[in-house]
Amino acid sequence: KLGLPVPYLADLMVRQLTGDRPATEMLYSGEFVTTEEAKKTGLVDDVVSPEEVEGKAVEKVMKIADLPQAAFLDLKANRTESIRSLYEQNYKRKNEYFFDCWFSEPVQDLVKEAARKF
Repeated sequence: KLGLPVPYLADLMVRQLTGDRPATEMLYSGEFVTTEEAKKTGLVDDVVSPEEVEGKAVEKVMKIADLPQAAFLDLKANRTESIRSLYEQNYKRKNEYFFDCWFSEPVQDLVKEAARKF
């Protein structure tokens, strides 16, 4: 278990994608998730073979491109509004804390240990 700090924006995004409980488990444990867990929690849309990635990505982009532009932009804005609002309210304090924590000696020791394992 790593116990490394996570940037505030990443925390907000993971919580929106997966929900609070799965995000809390992932962020607290610091463990990698399997592809099956990532799909189950909504962290990824699909799990495909390396040979299928490009085709699936193009297919997804084409579906999005076919949507009415104004409606798509409105839906996207609705989805990101809460994250933007929270981030703008708290980013200075949260980022200062993240950097203080990240560059602390205990965390740097954990980062070095994780780098050796990786």
